Amino acid sequence: VKTSGSVKLEGFVKGTYNETQLPAFDLVLLVKNAMFKYPDLPQSAENIAIDLKISNPDGVEDHTEINLKNFHVEMGGNPFDMKMLLSSPISDPNITAEFKGKLDLDKLQEIVPLDSMSINGLLAINLDIKGKMSALDNEQYENFQANGDVSLEHFKYVDADFPQGIEISKTEMVFSPQFVDLKSFNSKIGKSDISAYGKIDNILQYYLNDETLKGSFTITSNFMDLNEFMSDDETTEVAETEEISSEELSVIEVPKNIDFELNSDFKKLIYDNLDITNASGKLLVKSGRVILDAFKMNLLDGSISIDGEYNTENIAKPSVDFKMAIKDFDIKKSFDTFNTVQKFAPIAESCSGKFSVNFDYKSDLDNKMEPILNTTNGGGKLNTKSVVIDNSPTLNKLNEALKTDKFKNMKLDNLAIIFKIIDGNIELEPFETKFSGISAIIGGKQGIDQTLNYKMDLEMPRSQMGSEANAVLDNLFNKAGQNGVDVKKGSTINVKAFILGTVMEPKIKLDLKDQLTDVVDDIKDQAKEKVKQELDKAKQEAIRKAEAEKRKLMAQADTKGKQLIAVAEKSAKTIKSQAKTAAAKIRNEARAKAAELKRKATNPISKRAAEETGKKLIKEADKKAAKLEREANTKANNTVNKAKKESDNLKRIASQKGDALIKKAKES
Repeated sequence: VKTSGSVKLEGFVKGTYNETQLPAFDLVLLVKNAMFKYPDLPQSAENIAIDLKISNPDGVEDHTEINLKNFHVEMGGNPFDMKMLLSSPISDPNITAEFKGKLDLDKLQEIVPLDSMSINGLLAINLDIKGKMSALDNEQYENFQANGDVSLEHFKYVDADFPQGIEISKTEMVFSPQFVDLKSFNSKIGKSDISAYGKIDNILQYYLNDETLKGSFTITSNFMDLNEFMSDDETTEVAETEEISSEELSVIEVPKNIDFELNSDFKKLIYDNLDITNASGKLLVKSGRVILDAFKMNLLDGSISIDGEYNTENIAKPSVDFKMAIKDFDIKKSFDTFNTVQKFAPIAESCSGKFSVNFDYKSDLDNKMEPILNTTNGGGKLNTKSVVIDNSPTLNKLNEALKTDKFKNMKLDNLAIIFKIIDGNIELEPFETKFSGISAIIGGKQGIDQTLNYKMDLEMPRSQMGSEANAVLDNLFNKAGQNGVDVKKGSTINVKAFILGTVMEPKIKLDLKDQLTDVVDDIKDQAKEKVKQELDKAKQEAIRKAEAEKRKLMAQADTKGKQLIAVAEKSAKTIKSQAKTAAAKIRNEARAKAAELKRKATNPISKRAAEETGKKLIKEADKKAAKLEREANTKANNTVNKAKKESDNLKRIASQKGDALIKKAKES
């Protein structure tokens, strides 16, 4: 690098320096008529001038004074000037500063090597600051001066890690003691565009005293593709398995010292496989919460309005609390899109049509941002004008039990279903409906453990029942008549159907006793012996099937357990590898910084100080890197151990289910 100019550095350090005490010191740096130029680049930085004095007369931190009388540089013909005086930095920062100049970013890359980075644009700044922090704290804005503006035009940034790049056609900020006024912000990131304007309050108190940063913005976009912001690795993981993807998620903490009001209007949003249009409403970011106020959007061929909040006040126990009004969502698309629908309403996989629902929803979230089901509560009312249930596995079992096909394809009109969610368990209030000439009253419960307990009171025309079912009924009625009992057959039959078992293994139980209460004991006596024989035969067959089912369940649990462990071991390997790379980077950067400090030191005192600082940097980096690796190893081991426990639990549950089936078969 070619350099020229003059530099003068003088000063002293006198006194004791340790963790609780500073020595007195005085440092003066003067640079005049300086320049630098990289040999492979066409332009240079010219007319560099620095007049800096940093002093402390007695070692008391609050007595430190930083006086930058002049800083000047010209880059590509554009001058930049800065002055600053800072005193009493601890008790009540008193600052006087001026920033003036332009920076042509097109020419910057002709002066300083930017490697794979590409940057363009024109930055202009004209800013004066003068006053004490206490004036802002006491809202005495007349005693604090902060005037000027910062603008950026025709900005474009691209690098290897951000290939889609960001373009800002224009942004302008105007400063005052009370707030920073974002006059305009018009940008494009990849295919996505975003515009904003608004105000930021309390920015100096936030920066210097860590007080709450306040702001109010209006944000608009014609097209926003959120998938562009996902890394290639994330996209690959999502494609490979949903389980791996979910393990990569973590709780998103909302800062507690941010108080923002965002009025948003997004014409089109793309997220994962969702196309969302006309997303608008108010978002409040406050006290560790994101509050949605009348936030609306169109998706899944319908619309949704949301009020509520995402809360991370207790980061160990994040939660959501929403009131939602959904109108005309497509049932099948909702099932394919939301795992909550898959868990709470698995029958939706076999449905087509649209639904509307108004409901409340509360739940704690786990460390993967997924609802903890046993903390989920809410309820509401679901309406459909027309829904078709086609080839549902559960209802097909009802077909088998009733020897009919009327439940294979069901068209239900004008449903109004009231439901509750209590600690993850669902309760449906009984509702009436009709289909294929059958009247039905349906209600019941679904447990958090996926157990089913639904009841269907059916009034069926006998003509709707299969020939086998009618033959059984006719035989019973005929036998009753032969024994002198007059049983009216009737044109309809009342059936109580119970849907039991689990979502994965539903079971159907029928109750016909209301139709057969007049069948006398003589019929039972005549069939008693035969029934006993058939029951014994059926019992042995049931035991055999139960034992086979247990073997099947154990095999499935073993396969699933091995898959869980394999996924966990892969994830653990990735965690350790990433931590090792990150730790090495921390160590290397610390050593490089230590070497740089030592290289820049120009006298024995500064060299000794640089060496001590470098040692401390390296020590802290080694400590931080070791901690990072320990935590990664712990996390990796916990991931694998958790998978092993889940595998063991799957096998235990499978064994218990199998034993229960065998016991039930033996007792039947």
